[in-house]
Amino acid sequence: MEERYKRDILLHVNKPQEQILFTFYIMCFLILAAFMGMAYLVVKHPLFADTGDMHSLVKSSFSGLKLIIISLGILMGGAFFMLIYWIYYITNKILGPYDRILRELDIVIDAPAHLRKPLKVRPGDQMFGELLKRINFLIERR
Repeated sequence: MEERYKRDILLHVNKPQEQILFTFYIMCFLILAAFMGMAYLVVKHPLFADTGDMHSLVKSSFSGLKLIIISLGILMGGAFFMLIYWIYYITNKILGPYDRILRELDIVIDAPAHLRKPLKVRPGDQMFGELLKRINFLIERR
C-alpha cells in the first residue's frame, strides 16, 4: 500500500521557498531596524526631532511622541507579520507541489513499465498541471 503524503501548509518549507522567504525576512528586519534606530534618535537625542529650540522641546510632552513611536512599531510589526505570512502562503501554493512531484517522479522512474501510472494534479496545484500533462505523455511513450 502506498503511503499518502500531504504537506503541512503551515510548517513545511522546501528549498526554493527558503530562498524567497529568507530574502523577505532580511528586508523586513532591515526596515524594522532602521525604524527602531530613527525612533531611538528621536527619543534619546532631541536635536534630531527637528523642533529647533531645545527648551520648547523639553517642555513639550514626550509621552505623546513615545506613544506614537510605540504604536507605529506595533503596527509595523503586525504589517510585517501579515506580509511574511502572505508571502509564505503564496510561495507554498506556487512551490509547494515541487517536492511531491519530484518524489512521485522518482517512484515512476524506479517502477517497472507495467506499474507506471500517470501523475495527477491535486486541487490547488494547478500551476504544475501543464507540466504534468507533458510528463505523463513522456511516461506513456516510454
